[in-house]
Amino acid sequence: MKCVNLLFFIAICIGNYFYITVGGLLIKSITSALFASLGFINMVYALKQNKKYKKFYLAMSIGLILAMLGDIFLEIEFILGAALFAMGHIGFLIAYCFSQKIRGLDVIISLVFFACVAVFMLYSPIVVFDDPIMKWVCLIYAFVISLMLGKALGNFIKKKDNVTGTIALGSILFTISDFMLLLSLFVELWSWTGEVCLATYYPAEFLLAYSIYARANKK
Repeated sequence: MKCVNLLFFIAICIGNYFYITVGGLLIKSITSALFASLGFINMVYALKQNKKYKKFYLAMSIGLILAMLGDIFLEIEFILGAALFAMGHIGFLIAYCFSQKIRGLDVIISLVFFACVAVFMLYSPIVVFDDPIMKWVCLIYAFVISLMLGKALGNFIKKKDNVTGTIALGSILFTISDFMLLLSLFVELWSWTGEVCLATYYPAEFLLAYSIYARANKK
């Protein structure tokens, strides 16, 4: 299974490269389908190896599928794509909660991060929302991903191992990717934010898919 995960990682990196350099919904869809497929394959493997964490496996796999759908629909209808992504983050958050119960530290990290992002979005002169609805969509989305990130970091602080470390790194990269997307769409100052968004996004999704395999082999 390690070889399977490695092959999927290579394929995802290749797909990511071609999406950055060539673009197109087809390439993006195929690349996103790869991490969702890996999540499903790892879930099937995990259920055979160790059913103790089956709720975690299922929630993570659902989160990956929703993220894949968010990728696709983001190019067709932005608000629908953002909603699917937010649902994916909720799936990941639920999975993290299955690993460890919610603690005050998780909430504090989440709220501090969200407060920083919200202040930047609402009061920074470089962020321009032409449509007020988009501002609220982004704020709600930022709140959801803040909860996911806070829980991932809280879990890692509480118990440092390869599983929580993988999830924390994946969640951090996912958050960086989304922040770069915000800059790419609503701050017209830099041309490199779109590339950084993708360069961090697909590795993040791979790490989250890989965490299912890592959890199954955790003693």
